[in-house]
Amino acid sequence: MKTALLLIPATNGFVNRQAYMADCIETAMKDGYAPLVYDLVEDYTKLTYGSYVEKILPAVSCVIVFRDFNRGDLLVNMIQKIDYEKPIYEHIIPGAVNKYQNTLAAILNVVSKKTEISIEKLKAKTRNREIVDARFVYYKRAKEHTKESLARIGMFVAKDHATVLHGIKEAENTQQVKDLYNKCFGNG
Repeated sequence: MKTALLLIPATNGFVNRQAYMADCIETAMKDGYAPLVYDLVEDYTKLTYGSYVEKILPAVSCVIVFRDFNRGDLLVNMIQKIDYEKPIYEHIIPGAVNKYQNTLAAILNVVSKKTEISIEKLKAKTRNREIVDARFVYYKRAKEHTKESLARIGMFVAKDHATVLHGIKEAENTQQVKDLYNKCFGNG
């Protein structure tokens, strides 16, 4: 069996990193590699990373860089500087962004970015239609893609469970909110 060094770039705090890393390892194993993993939660420009790579690189047959969150250029450059002949394969897990960004913080962050409404406004006490609809999108996505209770989903934006339940129903029955959901998350 061939051995591969898996380089998994640092991801933001909105990613379920454990699930993502497990799938990266599983992907490498399905491709026939015995993976050596270096968890890059810490800044990978530190000296410890470079010295680790220099020591481990001769023992592996290739390097696999996972690029699911549009990161990894610095890793590829570093490997090429250490050993420009070592094969580097770039890998993307289909649907990774939707699959691993399934925490309440991640969902709220996506809604905030896609609607261009700040997280502070989404958490604020307001009945502005635009903000309320965005919250409904957050409620629906959170209920579908996390195991959190309605109370916990609501607590994250300073609302109670009854408000979350109402918002989920509105998200499922109101065309305007359905359209906003699709804007934020596609049809998934």
